This record gives sequence, structure tokens and C-alpha cells, in this order.
Amino acid sequence: MFGMGYQLKGEANCYWGAEVSALVGSDVRAPNIIEMVAVDDGDVINVNGNIAEVRLWERGAQGQMFVGKIFPVIGPNKNSGIFLQAGMGYVYHKIRIETIGEAVPQLNEDLKKGYDRLCMGFATSQVMGYRHFSNHQRINFYIGLEFIQAFTEDVRAYDYNTRSANQDKRLDLLSGLKFGWTLPLFQKTHNQYYYH
Repeated sequence: MFGMGYQLKGEANCYWGAEVSALVGSDVRAPNIIEMVAVDDGDVINVNGNIAEVRLWERGAQGQMFVGKIFPVIGPNKNSGIFLQAGMGYVYHKIRIETIGEAVPQLNEDLKKGYDRLCMGFATSQVMGYRHFSNHQRINFYIGLEFIQAFTEDVRAYDYNTRSANQDKRLDLLSGLKFGWTLPLFQKTHNQYYYH
């Protein structure tokens, strides 16, 4: 997951902001995604009768608004230290099905929608870590552990594999190490720090 955001920090080391992120990956762990159009050994045949090259990717995005606070217990100045952050927003994700330069009519753009498991929903997030603002304003970053809980559901009208409308509610859990580089914009008159 990678993205960008904008934050505004006040004098009490509290901050608020928004961010958008893209979700990408190549490790799809959903078995039998396209078994309806595959032959016995799991391969898909193209219009020429050859085995088609089919790739599966993870794709998605999220947007969120958040609030947080920096506790200046360590670091070179009062703007650096341990931080806690909580947010809420919206997430979507799906399986991208690619047929590399081949004519595979059973996996055309319309039919892929019956296999891609597109899910969307409300999400909450929490981050705990360390934020650093150097005294000379050149090295500014944060690192922490992020946890995201997404309350999603399949939004496609029909799932070809289950041969039914999939309206199950899901709880998608994401966690990982979050790192960001901060580009500060200083407003000297009000002692506020703008950064993204």
C-alpha cells in the first residue's frame, strides 16, 4: 500500500488530516477464482486452442480522515516523539484478472466482473509509532504499526463461481509497518506546522 496525505498540526501537538492510498499485490490467495472457464488441469484456453497466460493481481484503494497526537518523550525537539493516530474512511479491493495480449473471450472485460470479487465498505484505522522532525528541517519522517479494519461486502450482482449473488458481509483486516517522509510547510506567525 502506498499513498500520500496532508496534515495540519497545532501547538498542542495534536494533528488532523486526510490521506489516500493504493493497494497493490501479486499474492492472490483465493483458490479457484476462474475455475468455471478452466479445463481440468486449471489452465484457460484462448481462441487459438492454446493455453492462455492468465495473471491475478490484488488491486484496491482507501481514503481516510484521521486525528492524532504526538507525545514528545523522545526526539530532538517538542515536535518529535511517540504518536498515536486514529482514522475512519472507505476501502475497496478486487482481484485484477489479466490475459496478457491474448484473445480469451470467456474472460473479456464484462465477464471478468463475475470473478473479480469487488468489495467496498467503511473502514477504521489505528497507527502507533515514532514521528521525527529534525532541528535543521531536512530529515522529517514517521514510522509505525498500522491496523485497518474494513467492513466490506461484495458489490457485484452475481458471482460465477458460487452461481449466486454474493451479499455476505466481510471483515477485512490489514496490518503492517507504515513509513512516510514528511515535507513540512511552516507558518511562522501562528506556530503551526503543515506537512504531508
